[in-house]
Amino acid sequence: MASSTRPPPAHVTAALLSVQEDDDSSQSLLLLYGGAHDGAPAEVEARLSCDAAMGSRSSTPTTQQTHMSADPLESPKEGLSDDEHELCGHELTKEELLCPICHDLLVKPVVNACGHSACFWCTHRAMDPLSRSSCPLCRADLEYFAAPCAPLYQYVATRFFDEVRELEAEAAQQEATQFHARSVEVPIRPDAEADLSCVVCRRPHAARGVVSVCGHIFCEGCFPSEPRSASCPCGARLVYRPKPCQLLLRINGETDESRDRSHAEARSGSWLEAESDSSRERPYTHFGVGCDGCGAYPVVGRAFRCRECPEEVGFDLCESCHSDASLDGVVTYSGRFGQSHRRGHVMEERRQVRTWLHELQAKHPEMSIHDVLGMAQLQQPEP
Repeated sequence: MASSTRPPPAHVTAALLSVQEDDDSSQSLLLLYGGAHDGAPAEVEARLSCDAAMGSRSSTPTTQQTHMSADPLESPKEGLSDDEHELCGHELTKEELLCPICHDLLVKPVVNACGHSACFWCTHRAMDPLSRSSCPLCRADLEYFAAPCAPLYQYVATRFFDEVRELEAEAAQQEATQFHARSVEVPIRPDAEADLSCVVCRRPHAARGVVSVCGHIFCEGCFPSEPRSASCPCGARLVYRPKPCQLLLRINGETDESRDRSHAEARSGSWLEAESDSSRERPYTHFGVGCDGCGAYPVVGRAFRCRECPEEVGFDLCESCHSDASLDGVVTYSGRFGQSHRRGHVMEERRQVRTWLHELQAKHPEMSIHDVLGMAQLQQPEP
């Protein structure tokens, strides 16, 4: 199960990022960590300050060999049966299209592996830069920061376009003045109907639709049974098998048959494998660093960063995505935060600096990273 302890405050996350490259600042981190947000409600603490975005990565993969429509707003309507036309007409109320975290309309909605949706920035703030996260609604493992689902965003925008644009403008102002990073562009039009079809069989309103880590919609039956050995038609790695999207189920008037099932299907196994045996040495965790390919956050194991992207947020890939991206242009990853990464940019491996936090965690493998931080804080002498 995911740790229920709180994520560190943003200023601690920022310090951790510098500790990765410079261990001299590690002692001051404990002083920064002590006493921040003490007693705050769990739902508030789950929303990390956007400064944490400085170390987070994720992406929308693209490829020249794609079977999907070039226009994400183009909907295939030819040859539909009467039942399919009737299915496409189900409407959700405004209340059903609100983000469960900020309670505004969904802006660039991200669909997690468990099927719950939230705004792009709300999802990012809810993720823990030090260890695996959990969904704020159901507590299922949340290991990957998925790409926004463009069709769902168009569905919201078609019905509440002016309000969505106002919320976008507010978010853009925060991105410029506070976040020092910007979310990926997701085009919307006021007069377009959302294409909620399956990217494989093209069935309008995908049956028990699931949303992949790259933000594309599949029928549940069309999604690969072994996602780690398969790819989306866009070329992205499918690193987990998601549960049906709750919004898509409501749009289609379908019932959630998986509600009583465990969250095992929504887990990738990477963290479970890493933490299942406390006697084994844990793989190195790059605190505050996420993958711009599959969205893993934080990256565990080897990580690679671009030496040429000028954005402060940077551009990083995990080992698996770095190997895929090296396949002579088969897939090119563009950053979730609007980075200008290009094929041919020079990538270098990140150093695995053993900080004091890594050392303490290695000595106490039975403890979560936040338990280790709390223990270290208690051992600090009072000023």
